[in-house]
Amino acid sequence: MGYEGTYPGPTFEFMQNETVFIKWMNALPNKHFLPIDTTIHGSEITLPEGRTVVHLHGGLSNPWK
Repeated sequence: MGYEGTYPGPTFEFMQNETVFIKWMNALPNKHFLPIDTTIHGSEITLPEGRTVVHLHGGLSNPWK
């Protein structure tokens, strides 16, 4: 899994003090291709299998408002 078929995801380069907005869209399948252990906290059977956490490495970003 990755962004536009790449792994790891793309690198964004911007000029200092440039305001940037990025919109992530989750297009993961509803069913995961590996078995899910639903006994682990955070992976309960009531939650969708196709989910992820988008995060930045080295990015200075304001909290979600």
